[in-house]
Amino acid sequence: MPTRFHAGRLRVLAGLSLLLAALALAGCGSSSKPDSSTNRASVRAASVKYSECVRSHGVTNFPDPDSFGNFSL
Repeated sequence: MPTRFHAGRLRVLAGLSLLLAALALAGCGSSSKPDSSTNRASVRAASVKYSECVRSHGVTNFPDPDSFGNFSL
């Protein structure tokens, strides 16, 4: 049975994990959105690069996009 000390450590580690994931996602974001003339291939290519960036920042199980560039989270 975990002690209060261990339970507190687990909460801190969980909080830090969430913070790191949020920072990784924010660091990989783009300030511009593709316009309507952007074709599906370039949207998917950008989505694949985003997935690679997120995974390189420690989110190892982040999915690849589908053929339209959408993510199923």
